[in-house]
Amino acid sequence: MQMSENSQPKVTAIMAAYNTAPYVRRAVGSVQKQTMEEWELWCIDDASTDDTAVLLDEIAQADHRIKVIHLEQNGGLGNARNIGIEKATGEYMCFIDSDDYIKDDYMKTLYDLAECTGSEEIYFGMEHEWEEALHRGKTVKKPYFGKKTEYTIYDNGKKFLHDMIQNRSLSFAGCRQFFRTDFIRRSDLRFRQDILSEDVPFTVYALLACEKTCYLRRELYVYCHRWGSITLNLTGEKTVYSAYAIAWEFFQMWFNCREDAEVRETMAYLYKYFLSYCKNVYMRLSDEERKSVRKRISEDPLGLDLFELTVEEKLHGNYVPSIDSEKLEKIRTYPKIVIYGAGNYAVDLYLLLKKQFVNILGFAVTECSQNVSAIDGKPVLAAEEWMQDKSDALIILGCAKSSEEKIVAHLDELGFDNVMSI
Repeated sequence: MQMSENSQPKVTAIMAAYNTAPYVRRAVGSVQKQTMEEWELWCIDDASTDDTAVLLDEIAQADHRIKVIHLEQNGGLGNARNIGIEKATGEYMCFIDSDDYIKDDYMKTLYDLAECTGSEEIYFGMEHEWEEALHRGKTVKKPYFGKKTEYTIYDNGKKFLHDMIQNRSLSFAGCRQFFRTDFIRRSDLRFRQDILSEDVPFTVYALLACEKTCYLRRELYVYCHRWGSITLNLTGEKTVYSAYAIAWEFFQMWFNCREDAEVRETMAYLYKYFLSYCKNVYMRLSDEERKSVRKRISEDPLGLDLFELTVEEKLHGNYVPSIDSEKLEKIRTYPKIVIYGAGNYAVDLYLLLKKQFVNILGFAVTECSQNVSAIDGKPVLAAEEWMQDKSDALIILGCAKSSEEKIVAHLDELGFDNVMSI
């Protein structure tokens, strides 16, 4: 039996939707299949130009627990979620992206755990699905901690945030968090509306304010990766600006926090992390895109001088702190150098070698991305396209250690004999 129209829901789900017509029925349907029936779903149609709005209205007509708001202008994910926060009437609230879906026991499991532990916020696990054309058979598992208990209770969110950093398991996804509604309102938590990655400052502020949080080792949310999604298109002017703005928000938090050493350490790390990320994305941009970034930054209160100092002066060392002197001498004996990878590790490695006046031909990858064709003017090509240079070129691995074994095997199959791990 469904919840009656006049009763208070236990959970409010907030779903921002923009041009996700092929997926939105699945997302809403996963809410309707919940084993807990006392819920409401606020769907915020962010001025979609496809059939998303029509589909949402059609679904809502058959289920009084589903409410739809149509925005006249696209305001972004942060704005849509903030509208949902204002509308929520449930004891708890959560965020579901309109191209993802949740497990059938998602709400009951999280509601019962929150009630049992008194948590204001619960983090939980996430499964990843990839469109076949994107990455065949790719799976992602990134647990926070190795404990075998079902969940861990933290007396405050600051400690949990600190542990995430210490375990190199940072995750700011709002859709893997479950909140007590009066905590969100009491803490005046809202999403920034002028940036991408709006989950980041929201999550950090929430954890700093949270008096009791819990991490549940169960994968209740299914995150679907697809071409065209925001997270797979994090390049360009707005991405650079967003990372830059987030970095300096953390810097201000560090500067203003004088008494709590653990929080200061956390904010210092986050500042460096996002400033380094900003720099690495900036390196991938064309000259025209860089001009566009500089124009936008010049209009920002932070100012262009600060951007030139911290980003264009190429702050590095967050991913590859240094290069061993013996390896550096060996690198210099090769006439051609190619870095394998095009991510943050590769960019940091490139900058360190450039600082040592080592000339890099370009970057090799397993599959060419639609988004990155060059880094600092150097070509990003599939490994097969570098085979004409394999006899006298050194391939330096610019990737996470966990990926090196697989990459070395791939290079060996192609006949590359000169491969170095830093």
